[in-house]
Amino acid sequence: MTDWNEVARRAIAAIPAEQLRGAVLYLDRRTVAPGEAVPTGSGMLVADRPSALAFLDLAPAANWGHPCRYLLIDLATGAVRAAEATHPPFLRGVAPTLAAIAKGHDVPDWTLAAPFHPPD
Repeated sequence: MTDWNEVARRAIAAIPAEQLRGAVLYLDRRTVAPGEAVPTGSGMLVADRPSALAFLDLAPAANWGHPCRYLLIDLATGAVRAAEATHPPFLRGVAPTLAAIAKGHDVPDWTLAAPFHPPD
């Protein structure tokens, strides 16, 4: 069983504090299977091992076509691989497993694409 609070803490730790100040970090609480490809817009992140997907919106009050980052987190080791992008994974709808896990203090709640559930 996956401890999603621990995965959320690992995702948050992978983001420099100064970047998180004006951003929103999301976590999709489903396991990305080995070999599964996660489209990042201009490329793909392919999971080598069971992983989790996190997504950093660097300009949550802006419309899309702005800098963002996908993070693939190895569930066993916590190793993180990142890909820069310009569009979110939720342009065609928000997965029920997606939650905002961290947001900058001044980021308004109306910018959140998913419920806010920070780790315990």
